[in-house]
Amino acid sequence: RFTPGSSEAFAEGSLPPSFAVQAPGGLSQQPCTQMASLLKNWVVRQMAKALEDYLEGVTPASVNASLGKDIGTLNLRARVSPAALRPFHLEVVDSEVDLHVEIPWRHLESQATEFSVNSFRLVVQLASSRSSRSLADVAAQRVAKEAAVKK
Repeated sequence: RFTPGSSEAFAEGSLPPSFAVQAPGGLSQQPCTQMASLLKNWVVRQMAKALEDYLEGVTPASVNASLGKDIGTLNLRARVSPAALRPFHLEVVDSEVDLHVEIPWRHLESQATEFSVNSFRLVVQLASSRSSRSLADVAAQRVAKEAAVKK
């Protein structure tokens, strides 16, 4: 039996038997490992939802997470979403984005979550024309919209 403060050695990532929980089906699971997995999945879902207009492929398998109690770090690889470039009449041929994210868990309301781009690769081509509008017309329309927003 584990006693707090004892010098018993446990394999890395394992907990003493008294900390194990019985999962459905009779499988024994480590509560910290299970909680970390649930937390990672939740964070990844939130991140995927926040980035869905820009990136695709953000899944638990594509994210390496270290979710400490003060600062969580995520390293993820994703692809640029084709929808992000449609307004510019561009099609994504190939892309890869490698991000590092730091999340200040204890200060979410007062400190920024920091996104750092480790690498970014984007190969695009002009979208096939489905209308008679020229790119100059699209650019002029975009400038007019931006001017209207600034007013």
